[in-house]
Amino acid sequence: MATLHQALSLFALIFFLISGTGADRSTKTTQAIIRGSSRIGAIVDTSSRIGKEVVVAMEVAKEGCYGFGNQTFLHIKDSQKDAIDAALEAKELIDTLQVQAIIGPHTWEEVSLVAEIAREKQVPILSFADTAPEWAAERLPYLLQASPDKRVQMKAIAAIVQSWNWHQVTAIYEDTDSSREPGIYAVQAYDSMRTIALALHKNGSKRGGKELLENILDTDFHGLSGKVKFKNQKVASAEIFQIVNVIGKSYNELGYWSHGVGFSKNIDGNKSKSMIDLGQVHWPGGARDDPNGWTTLRIGVPSSSGYKEYVNVENDGPSGKNFSGFTIEVFKETIKSIPFFPSYDFYGFDEDYNKLVEQIYLKTNHLCCACTFCPQHQNYDAVVGDVEIVASRYNYSEFTSPYTETGLVLIVPAARSSSKAWSFVKPFTTTMWVLISVFTVYNGFVVWWIERKGCDELQGSIPNQIWIMLWLSFNTLLSLNAPKLHSNLSRMSGVVWLFVSLIIIQTYTANLTSMLTVQRLEPTVPSVEELLKSNAKVGYCTGSYMTEYLPRVLKFKPDNLMKYRSAEEYFNGFNKKEISAAFIATPYAKLFLGRYCNRFIQIGETYKIGGFGFAFPRGSPLLASVNEALLKITENGTVQALEKTWITPEKCPEIQSESSSLGPNGFLVLFYITGGTTTAAFVIYVCRTNLSRDRKIWRTISAVPKRWCSLRTPFTTRVASVEIPTHTSPEAPVPPASI
Repeated sequence: MATLHQALSLFALIFFLISGTGADRSTKTTQAIIRGSSRIGAIVDTSSRIGKEVVVAMEVAKEGCYGFGNQTFLHIKDSQKDAIDAALEAKELIDTLQVQAIIGPHTWEEVSLVAEIAREKQVPILSFADTAPEWAAERLPYLLQASPDKRVQMKAIAAIVQSWNWHQVTAIYEDTDSSREPGIYAVQAYDSMRTIALALHKNGSKRGGKELLENILDTDFHGLSGKVKFKNQKVASAEIFQIVNVIGKSYNELGYWSHGVGFSKNIDGNKSKSMIDLGQVHWPGGARDDPNGWTTLRIGVPSSSGYKEYVNVENDGPSGKNFSGFTIEVFKETIKSIPFFPSYDFYGFDEDYNKLVEQIYLKTNHLCCACTFCPQHQNYDAVVGDVEIVASRYNYSEFTSPYTETGLVLIVPAARSSSKAWSFVKPFTTTMWVLISVFTVYNGFVVWWIERKGCDELQGSIPNQIWIMLWLSFNTLLSLNAPKLHSNLSRMSGVVWLFVSLIIIQTYTANLTSMLTVQRLEPTVPSVEELLKSNAKVGYCTGSYMTEYLPRVLKFKPDNLMKYRSAEEYFNGFNKKEISAAFIATPYAKLFLGRYCNRFIQIGETYKIGGFGFAFPRGSPLLASVNEALLKITENGTVQALEKTWITPEKCPEIQSESSSLGPNGFLVLFYITGGTTTAAFVIYVCRTNLSRDRKIWRTISAVPKRWCSLRTPFTTRVASVEIPTHTSPEAPVPPASI
């Protein structure tokens, strides 16, 4: 229905805007009757208390003695709390009733539409809206703000609050439109009527439009709401406020506050920055002491903490309990730098930490009435102690910034390390072993290459030669009695490599000896995963958030979790084999490891948890100041000094750390020398061998031409030159004698 009503109203407004001068004869008759009289319009919500008061105030002003006569008409229209309706009523007031000025409305939504209509007709609007945009003065020149700016008045209230060093105040007001005091609009409406009357009758003129606007802007008088004078189309704010101390049904005038100056007993008296200088103030209830706004705070402290270095609650005879420890001292140092921090008392709490933090919520929300101060339900205004900041506790309170290290670590028993089967390779890194192998084989290859032609033992099949080459390589490295070498080049390479190998062997021996003789600590459990696989039992702090954290986040079975309260209980649990590991907060872990030197070791990652913080009610005004003070004492070294005093772990005798594996960085020069020497020997040998071969080839080549020339000599010459032997013809055989 409201939407339909607004739609119809908007349609009507558009219709009126379009119709323009479409007035009927009855309207013209009405205009003739009221022509020559003073006509003032008003748009208010007549159904509200404010609207009713405004109507009465304007009627009283009309009948008063400010120039209104019988020829003055006051036309009041009901806006019905709707901006469209207000615009329609303004259209009727201007076009039909021809008012010369309009008073109201009270909201900017209504004023913005009414002022647009009034701008076209040049009708001044005196608005009661508290605020208007900066552009309104330029765009809407006929819009005047009759309600003064309240910011100066707020500054006066802020100065009073600051005088008493209050940091939180509660404003009590009636929940009406714009949250203003009842009656103030009526006073402003009365003064607005007087403003228009004075402007209309100035110099005997009753004209409206621009002349009336200028007369209103020139207004300057003291009305019921204070001085009425316009500046930048707004009633100027008061610069001086009187301070009245209400005492029952009477009051006492204390003095004045002036903007930019301060407090004074008289308007022209000596000025002061504090209201305290004005004299005694009578506070409600008859108290003469200046209230600080706080009662004594009840601060809960965990009396069941197993780490007395952090929180220690001791009975102190008839006088009560004594509270000490690192967290207590940090809190005391923190509030020293907060001058307005209220007084407080510490109270011990014997149950778990979650219930302790919950007491803040119970007191804030008044959920424990019958047994508010019984031992089981001691509601607190804050909690101080070794309370860890976790998300689940934010349901009941808020925390300061952490003032200790954050985290959760895993502690397991430590065992002395024993030599392992592959300990002999640890003296050198993998890279070092690779370099040694490469240079050994390289040197052996070069020696074999140089010596192979001069030694029959280095001849044979390819596999035989490969084994001989490897034998030469490692024999040179590991033995001083290397085989006899025939070439100076191979001797040069072998001597340098022998020198380098001696250094490497001695270094290896020394490092291996150190590794085998030094004792070191090793964890008995390597990781969280191993604990989960082995279904081992683990310990955690009683009453802490880890009851939910370990099963939900780290997936431990609830049946495998054991509660312990202190470092001594953890130690006994380890000795009795009740647990294989324990999850301990980082601040506690340092104390535990320092107390039981070299018996336990931290393994794995640090799980990020909130650390220790002070708990306050949600939305507490003290929280920001406490955080700032905590930051200051952290930066100036106060927290570090308290750590040294209260929680410095005991110093344990250090176990000599295991020697680390050696890499090639310390041997690079030696590798360069032996590599360079061997390479030089190899290059020289190859070059010399090739040169000798080249000489034989050259001699062969030069002999070919000579041989060829000898073959080309003439045959006769060669025959003639040959010596021919002389032969005689053979004698005839002598016939045998005849007998």
